[in-house]
Amino acid sequence: MLREVVVDESTQSSLNVMSLLSQFLPKKETKEYFLTLGVEEHRILAAVAFISGTDIEVKGIGESDFSAGENETEAADIAISTAEKNLPENTLVEKVVFALPVSYLEGDTVKSEYLERLKKITQELSLHQQGFIEYPAALSFYFEKEEGSPPTALILSVEKTNLTLS
Repeated sequence: MLREVVVDESTQSSLNVMSLLSQFLPKKETKEYFLTLGVEEHRILAAVAFISGTDIEVKGIGESDFSAGENETEAADIAISTAEKNLPENTLVEKVVFALPVSYLEGDTVKSEYLERLKKITQELSLHQQGFIEYPAALSFYFEKEEGSPPTALILSVEKTNLTLS
């Protein structure tokens, strides 16, 4: 249902001024911290970054190793705490993007055995998962941003049980 809205002259004048001001005032930018968590077979890598508009600045990195049977979530917490050391006090980073080896993926989804690990980490550390990126895609994005064009490269990933060529 359409309704006709009648605006008096003073209201219309105020709307015109606000419209004109919005062209000169700075646009509201997204400014927030987020976490990238690299989950590997026996190692967790963490990087905290600050996003301002389209710029991304890494503020800290951390890593922690764990062996079979040890608490993977505890290792993630150690890596995250190390990465957060240079952040302003009382800064809470909750958004996380997982960086994963290609061997953890099946097409566009995370294999179920690895998905359970990621869910456990996010739940126990009160993180909000935003998605994931595979290592080769992350490297390609980085080099494209640095060099200004998509790279032409072969990426070899060597793990204890997998060898991946991208």
